[in-house]
Amino acid sequence: MSPRRELDVLLRTMAEVRVGFQVIGYDWRYVYVNAAAAAHGRRAVADLEGRTMMELYPGIEQTEMFGVLRRCMEERVSDEFDNLFTFPDGRSRWFEIRVDPVPEGICVYSIDIHERKLWQLEVEGRAAALGMRPPPKRSWRDFVSEIGRSAESKPEDLS
Repeated sequence: MSPRRELDVLLRTMAEVRVGFQVIGYDWRYVYVNAAAAAHGRRAVADLEGRTMMELYPGIEQTEMFGVLRRCMEERVSDEFDNLFTFPDGRSRWFEIRVDPVPEGICVYSIDIHERKLWQLEVEGRAAALGMRPPPKRSWRDFVSEIGRSAESKPEDLS
């Protein structure tokens, strides 16, 4: 495959995947944004590219998420975290965020995990009611099974 064809395939693929993909420059301008990343931010691609995060999301530099982005940008390190993003209209949504340094600045990958995160928080709440706490690297499937076994022996604790 020619380099031009390879680039075309890559760009078409990045435009169509459900994972948000964005490159943010050292000046905090959006250098590249795919359709999924734009949708995650409730914007159009054309409204993002070339503009700064601060122009589009006033106050974002005060958020914990931006602190992580800044650290990754300045220290040239990677990170991943779950983030509850609050939109200008006050509504919010959970995203899994991964950040990697790239020559142009940072690359941010985002996946909408809102429903999964709400379920996770509900499970954690029920586990806490049963006196259980999941270890950090524990399999969710094993953890949920254990909660089910505990709930069978203590059904009154779940109401």
